[in-house]
Amino acid sequence: MFNDEDKTLEYILGNPTNEAIFKNCFKPIFSDEIEFENIAVVYDLDTFIYRKIRELLESKEAISSDDVISLYKKFKIPKRVLNNLLSQFDIEDDRDLKVAMDIVEELKNIIFLREMALLVYFRWKRASTSIFCTQLANIKYARWSARVDYENQYNANESRMKTKIAQQRWGNRVEEQKAFYLSLYEKRCLELNKKLAATSVAEWIASHHNNYKITYERILELLREAVRENKK
Repeated sequence: MFNDEDKTLEYILGNPTNEAIFKNCFKPIFSDEIEFENIAVVYDLDTFIYRKIRELLESKEAISSDDVISLYKKFKIPKRVLNNLLSQFDIEDDRDLKVAMDIVEELKNIIFLREMALLVYFRWKRASTSIFCTQLANIKYARWSARVDYENQYNANESRMKTKIAQQRWGNRVEEQKAFYLSLYEKRCLELNKKLAATSVAEWIASHHNNYKITYERILELLREAVRENKK
């Protein structure tokens, strides 16, 4: 039976939650390209890590903060599990793969520390070690969330500046391009009957529908702007 103190500490140690990680760190990375709403990847990794930590702690009579750090540094995701997680992403190229790998690594680090905090407390009542784990988990979560927010804001500001310069030079042509690329994006998704990453559609446009004779990078930038604005 848990007392009120246990319940309070369980709430503290259980942060950041899977929902918070997904909402603030995970989903924003994909918001410009696809509606990636499959939170299952977070829960799948959580379930695997929880089971592995329980196995790691079974033979231990006690655990210290130094022991936690040692286990944390050694903890790896098996290739089979990693491939299963990556299969839930829409990976079109090496860039997408790197983004997916970085996300899984960040998730692994935060979830490992959070689940370790909970298991250590409820097995040994080692509040100091558990709080140590929680503090590390929340530091990593806060840094990841802040970085994602900064990168999104930086990209949005850079995009607005480039659009302003282009509009001053080309007038309504920029809006015409975005509308054109958005229509092709929707057409391509409909043809293949699935949501596509902006990267793959931009490559297709550059190869087959480059009416404005501009670079792939510029097509991708305008397409992402169009998709984002269309969601508002």
